[in-house]
Amino acid sequence: MISCIRSITLAVALVMIAIFATTAGCGKKTDDDANGFEIKVAFWGSPEEIKIINSVVEEWQPKHPDIHIRLEHTPYGGYVSKILTRIAGGAAPDVICAEVDYFVNFATKGVFENLTPYIKEDNSFNVDDFFPEVIRRFTVGGHVYAIPRDTAPFACVFYNKELFDKAGVAYPADDWTWDDLLEKAKALTKSNEDGRITQYGFYGWAWQNFVYGNGGALVDKVQYPKAPN
Repeated sequence: MISCIRSITLAVALVMIAIFATTAGCGKKTDDDANGFEIKVAFWGSPEEIKIINSVVEEWQPKHPDIHIRLEHTPYGGYVSKILTRIAGGAAPDVICAEVDYFVNFATKGVFENLTPYIKEDNSFNVDDFFPEVIRRFTVGGHVYAIPRDTAPFACVFYNKELFDKAGVAYPADDWTWDDLLEKAKALTKSNEDGRITQYGFYGWAWQNFVYGNGGALVDKVQYPKAPN
């Protein structure tokens, strides 16, 4: 059912769901209410996140009795594969969460509904309330296809005091620079007689943040990356 699949979008921002259910054909009528719609919302998250999302739905639901929200939680590790399988099988959710990297996987398959017409119709919703950099990540061809649910900056450094003490290295300070981080990381890195590293002075899986944080980019144009010559 292509219409149902194309109704998929990021927004757990429930303000958009009422519009989808009534104008975009999102969801399906429930058995107990001929005039009601059931909206399946797929998401991942920790137990704490589940509680937050449940509380948002519980607050929103009584104000929209004709729209029934069914939350469908999937662990992060298997989320994308499960959603793509459901899309291929014609049993996709109506609303999905899709952070910036996941968004590309889904958008290239043409499964998202263009939200721009609905945004223009709703005077109470202002896309300018969101960080423009994040909105651009969810915009293709000038059209918005997802609404940010949250933004999580990488702004925390966790460190092992015991390792710092053994190496005689001062603890991290608020006025650290990139050069300070590099210097301390080198001082904390240990190798054995064969030159094999036995202790890394720094670990960070999101290396892209160093690129972006220093004004760099991974491709010439995020929306239209060029293939190498």
